[in-house]
Amino acid sequence: MWELVVITVGKFSDQGFRQSADRYVLMSGGEWKVRLEPVAASKKKDPDACRQEEGDALLKRLPKGCFTVALDAAGEELDSPAFGRLMGRLKDSGQRAAFLVGGAHGLHGSVLGSAKFRLSLSRMTLPHELAAVVLLEQIFRASAFYAGKAYAK
Repeated sequence: MWELVVITVGKFSDQGFRQSADRYVLMSGGEWKVRLEPVAASKKKDPDACRQEEGDALLKRLPKGCFTVALDAAGEELDSPAFGRLMGRLKDSGQRAAFLVGGAHGLHGSVLGSAKFRLSLSRMTLPHELAAVVLLEQIFRASAFYAGKAYAK
């Protein structure tokens, strides 16, 4: 079984987003074990201090030796088939993957610098809960693509 973790800053406060996230985590099951793990959002007033504190928490939560993907509006945009191929290559290599979703002020430079890949879901700014749901849906779509199921089309 291949393991992936999606680490988010802050818990889901909206039940609709939470239910959608849980649904995609369950649907991705089988050969792919997907975990959703939050780290605490910073309560500091200064955006740089928030990013630093949250970035430290994200990096501490990373599993050792994983392929790290940071969600970043300035990152590379992939269509669903390209994302599916990337995920398939990672699964085939046996390397675990970790996705990092920043908080209200984005990701700290230390997080972006440590990531092996920067992924943009959109050039638009998205709330972390929505970004996580979109990411989890794409992970499910990639798992279906990998397994040859119709959903991936």
